[in-house]
Amino acid sequence: MKFAIKNLLRQKKISLLFGITIMIMAVICYIFLALLYDPYFALDVSYYSKMMMGSATTLFVVMFTGCLIIYTNIYVLENKNQEISLMKICGMTNKRFIFYLFYQNTCLYFIGSLVGILLGILITPSMINYLYVLININADVYILKDTLFQTILMMSCLYVISLILNIGYVYRGNIIKMLNGTKQNKYRKATFITLSSRIYIIIYLCGLLLTIFNEHQTTAYIIFSVIGAIGTYGIIRYVIPEFIEKKKSTKWLNQVDQLIVYGEIFLKLKYTVLFIQIFMIVSIIMVTLVCFNLDNSIEMYRMIIAYIIMLPMIMFCMTYKNLMMNHQKKKSLQLIHKMGMTKIHQLTLLKKEWLLFYMMVSLLPGLYIIVIFIKFYILSHMSFTIIAVIMGYFICNVLISMLICYYSTKQYLKEDLL
Repeated sequence: MKFAIKNLLRQKKISLLFGITIMIMAVICYIFLALLYDPYFALDVSYYSKMMMGSATTLFVVMFTGCLIIYTNIYVLENKNQEISLMKICGMTNKRFIFYLFYQNTCLYFIGSLVGILLGILITPSMINYLYVLININADVYILKDTLFQTILMMSCLYVISLILNIGYVYRGNIIKMLNGTKQNKYRKATFITLSSRIYIIIYLCGLLLTIFNEHQTTAYIIFSVIGAIGTYGIIRYVIPEFIEKKKSTKWLNQVDQLIVYGEIFLKLKYTVLFIQIFMIVSIIMVTLVCFNLDNSIEMYRMIIAYIIMLPMIMFCMTYKNLMMNHQKKKSLQLIHKMGMTKIHQLTLLKKEWLLFYMMVSLLPGLYIIVIFIKFYILSHMSFTIIAVIMGYFICNVLISMLICYYSTKQYLKEDLL
């Protein structure tokens, strides 16, 4: 146990990342469960109706944040590849290593959950009180004990899932691949059918056209956003890479600059396609739900809180994935510099690379969101201020992620050039 805790303290960056993720999850669980159980958020409706009003949004947010913890846990395990393999070579059995990870996870979950719940207890009353003011409720804030109990139960479930992932990863691991720092194999059924890239463009455009000409119903917008997300996945996963491959044989990509920029964009799209798809689905669905609850203050503020929390979390995942790739990019930056490319020229290419990548990321879901806002502005007389705030928040998240990635890569470039 002492050995496991010592190694946990030595791996500060990974431990801090996992601990912060657990803490954020605990805070979000506590806040949304408090909103779900609050009696004043269900005026003029039955208890059953109240549960139906809040449970869908709460479940959606909690499930997403839970997926974030699982993703972070997998990333932490992949960063322990060499550690696992070396300990196995030194004679540590799988059973002993599982207990080694058990002690580390128990420590992180206990501290992260405790800090998160305490922060939730401090933040939630002031947040609910502010919502009371917005919806004209004169009452004292009272948080039910069920909120704390359900939060602890949720964190316990995630803790058990994390332990199961650890057991599976240790027993499935291959020592040689772990020593080389490679990931586990991803298996795909032989019957998997890959559609033509043109079909994905048609799917994306069909979803967009159906969004424009639908009967102005919430369910329709959500279904069409899922159709658009499928088209987005195909465009990012197949259409753009095929387009770049075809252009390699033409004069368009004969220049070194173009090869470097679009080659890097190709890799980024390949490794972040899942988060781009989730980003599109969540942003469109949450915007649609906010718009349709303009006449219901309670539900509208519930959706806005969910939107404010979930959008940065998705961008955090995408940003962190890009930062992981940047860390692996150091050697290539150094080699390009040795080949004669100046520092200023490399910085120019980095700006172009990140700008084009985030334009693709924001444009695909952005078209759907703009269409939805135009329809609500015309048909439901939606306030232009609300539209500006939601779109501004969307753009700010994209810009912050882009700037973090750019300056992080720029810092690596400076280190390599010293």
